[in-house]
Amino acid sequence: MAPFSASLTLGTPQVLRARNAREFRDLEANAGAVPVPGRQFSRTERLLIRVPVYGRSGDPVVTAKLVTALGHIMRDVPVKSVPGSDVREIDLPLSGLPTAEYRVNLTAASGLARAQDSLTFRVTP
Repeated sequence: MAPFSASLTLGTPQVLRARNAREFRDLEANAGAVPVPGRQFSRTERLLIRVPVYGRSGDPVVTAKLVTALGHIMRDVPVKSVPGSDVREIDLPLSGLPTAEYRVNLTAASGLARAQDSLTFRVTP
């Protein structure tokens, strides 16, 4: 596999879904958990979003914002580093969100290098 040509790159976000606190803890503890292919979730679920971040130097800072389908920023979403890996994780409970389409905008920064990506999903009753 050829190395990335960019100095900073975000990998494809992986979405894992949990229906209760125990499932969520199990997902957090399992780095090899299989992501779900769909992007439609119930308000009763909680998402664990994993995003690989590849940078040539330093430890990139990753931020995330929850955005409505119309592009209005709802709030910042905390992003945490996974020790010993290039992966960042986002814990996103859906219980407080009305039925609609949303987007998580991701930004990675390291020095002058920047990378952006987004993940769109739908919340149902």
